[in-house]
Amino acid sequence: MDGITISAFSYYGLSKYLLSKKYDFLIVDKILSTINSVNTVSFTPFFPKTTIKLFNGYMIYDFLNIILNKNMFKKNFKEYILHHACSISAGCAAMIYNRTDIIMDFYKLEFTVPITNILWICHNYNIKNCNVTMLKILLLLTYSYYRIYYTLTLLYKYYNNNSNYLILFTTLSFCLLNINWYIKIIRIALK
Repeated sequence: MDGITISAFSYYGLSKYLLSKKYDFLIVDKILSTINSVNTVSFTPFFPKTTIKLFNGYMIYDFLNIILNKNMFKKNFKEYILHHACSISAGCAAMIYNRTDIIMDFYKLEFTVPITNILWICHNYNIKNCNVTMLKILLLLTYSYYRIYYTLTLLYKYYNNNSNYLILFTTLSFCLLNINWYIKIIRIALK
């Protein structure tokens, strides 16, 4: 078995274990997403090719999980599917074209995921205190930098370097998704 398969089955096994312990389905989704993003941000600088495989394994697991549980993700189903398809294809393209540098650029975006997930839990379970306010400010700052400014600079960089169309299309797709989600985050934060 390769790293992608091991990763996908590991996340599947962990999800089944957590669900057997009576954790809420969407909480399990956020826990696994956070584990993946922390692993990705932590290990990419040291083991980029292995991290790509592990990340793609998670993305394949989650892609199938979203499709099989479409009713749980109905609000953002199409966006999640596009995000996961772009993430998987970016990882595959990086391996095929030996461009781990691009993935090292993109995986920095995962820095915002744990904060987003914690705030999602707080929002959906009506948890409000000063720590939540601080997390909202932190998310606004990190999302503004990583998901908007940084992604747009990557698009500019890859365009100027005459990167292939797959890289440009994937980067543009991430830019548009991030801008869309940024608007949603601001709306939620202002509530």
